[in-house]
Amino acid sequence: MNTPLLPLPVSAPIPDVLRKKRVLLVDSSYATRDLRAEVLRKCGMEVDCAIDIPEARAWWRPALYDLVLINMEKGRGQRDRFCDDLRSAKPPQRLAFLVGQPEYLANSPN
Repeated sequence: MNTPLLPLPVSAPIPDVLRKKRVLLVDSSYATRDLRAEVLRKCGMEVDCAIDIPEARAWWRPALYDLVLINMEKGRGQRDRFCDDLRSAKPPQRLAFLVGQPEYLANSPN
């Protein structure tokens, strides 16, 4: 006896428990950006990287990312306006700043 298979609707959203978390990483340093992105990907997250605030603005959309990580020492005015936009987003956007040199780079001999 064959049981007919019912296809799932194409537009069905992926349940939150199955969906990978998405992170937008904004970091002007090539070395730290790639290393941080690699670590986040190994933790099972989807990561989009931006080198500066204009590129981050091109990537970012409300409700697209679970977290926006920012490591920006330059571009203070642009960064501050971008953060204000993130804070006023609907639904609310989670935002975190990366400060200081990462421990794994601070202890390296080079």
